Amino acid sequence: MAAGAPPPSSPGVAVLADATLCRRITASVSGWPFPLYRFYCEVVTRYTLHAAFEGYPLEQFPQRRGAVLHVALAEDDLRILKMAYEARKSLAAVGSGLALLDTSRVAACAAHFGRVDALRWVADVAAAESERWAVEEGLMLAPLHRGDVAMLELLATRFPPESTTINYAALKHVVLRNDTATIQWAYDRGYAFTWYGSYCAKFLMDHAASLEMLEVMHSGQRDVGCTTRAMNKAAALGDLRMVRFLHERRTVGCTHAALDSAAKLGSLDVVRYLHEHGLVQWGGCSTAAMDGAAKRGDLEIMRFLHENQSAGCTTDAIDSASANGHLAVVRFLHDHRSEGSTFRALNGAAAGGHAPVLAFLLASRPLECGGERAVVEALDEALAHGHAAAAALLREQLRK
Repeated sequence: MAAGAPPPSSPGVAVLADATLCRRITASVSGWPFPLYRFYCEVVTRYTLHAAFEGYPLEQFPQRRGAVLHVALAEDDLRILKMAYEARKSLAAVGSGLALLDTSRVAACAAHFGRVDALRWVADVAAAESERWAVEEGLMLAPLHRGDVAMLELLATRFPPESTTINYAALKHVVLRNDTATIQWAYDRGYAFTWYGSYCAKFLMDHAASLEMLEVMHSGQRDVGCTTRAMNKAAALGDLRMVRFLHERRTVGCTHAALDSAAKLGSLDVVRYLHEHGLVQWGGCSTAAMDGAAKRGDLEIMRFLHENQSAGCTTDAIDSASANGHLAVVRFLHDHRSEGSTFRALNGAAAGGHAPVLAFLLASRPLECGGERAVVEALDEALAHGHAAAAALLREQLRK
């Protein structure tokens, strides 16, 4: 063969060297395309694959059925996703590896990983080849969970209604995390309450965690309302703005739990507002309000409740105030209340090393201190916690 002459060629070599002809031949051959097979071996096998589980809480992806398509979505590889779908169509008659190429939950998987381009492609293919695609439910759950309003809008626009329903639990999660943008979208789209009726609507509003969320929800359901839990929660947060908003725009008021929670929290402005506007149904607070204020050492709230509410307190008031060293509260309760205390007051003060409280209890409430045995127990508490001054005071009491 002369130098520089082209190498001898055969028909087989000529075919392989012709890219167009090679593609046409391989297209008619059954089996996985090599890039898809390599993707499975090198990428899919690295993933933990989950069993299919639809609903709320969120599904886990990728799943075993449709693993290749799911992993392609996880990897944001639209080329492999399309190749896997085309391979499934060509392999349908052969039955080779169809489970791995199944289109089950592909749209849900794309929504889970936030793949916008893939979702648009799925919507186009599902519309054009509806006989190949089963209608998927629960597509909105993952975007709702992360507050992805753009994806929610895409799903609501491009997918059928049976795929884009939203359940009460998912909306409740949105409200609890105070995601006003997402709940506003739900209202604008007609989801938030028209799908559940007034019962669920009320309870969603009850879970509002900020004034901004209340404003959004109020504007969206003026004819539905809320329950007493809404103001109870606002009071428990110590948020006077929320309490005022609900009072001015709703009529259900609250229960004693609102006053109790505000008092325990130390929110005097909320306690005062609830009392002055008569918002508590069936009377005022319970004994838990004054007991809670005493435990915190909040003398101002204690005085307000004593002067304006009739529930009073229990022996827990002095007992807990003593344990926390709130001498001013202990004095106030001793001077103005008749509920008394128990031996726990002395033990608690001793364990906390609150010598001034111990001295007051021993001098002013000797009968309730429980006698010599109770003093010995209190001394043990003081010694166990290393409070020398309290222990000395109790020893002196035993010598009397």
